[in-house]
Amino acid sequence: MNLICELAIQGRLPTFLYVMPIDSNLVFLEEACLVSRPALSDMEVKSRMVARLRHLGIKVKDVIGDEKASIAMGGPLPKIPPSVMAIGGASGAIHPSTGYMVARTMALSPVLVADVIVECLGSTRVIRGRPLYHRVWNG
Repeated sequence: MNLICELAIQGRLPTFLYVMPIDSNLVFLEEACLVSRPALSDMEVKSRMVARLRHLGIKVKDVIGDEKASIAMGGPLPKIPPSVMAIGGASGAIHPSTGYMVARTMALSPVLVADVIVECLGSTRVIRGRPLYHRVWNG
């Protein structure tokens, strides 16, 4: 039986291990839970990672860094058109199953916003509200 099945039987939220080899001697490891209410504690996530690595027979020689992060999910939908133009997480660019948004935001931002910035630089003209929303999102 695998760890996810055991957690489900116990009524606990499943987590997964994200692994990214950096080179032959260095590996990035991240234990993650996609969505939970309330959020899992840092101690719970760390203990699950330790248990998973032990179960897989992986021995960690050294920890270079330790990071804790939380991505807010859910909440009310933004008002359309917004009074302030949102980009990134505030604009709903978070991927619903992974929580990642950096690549999507970086890909969209120059295309969506650059023309409006250029148009307003050195000008007293301001674009806001519905006109800005339609320029950025409906291009």
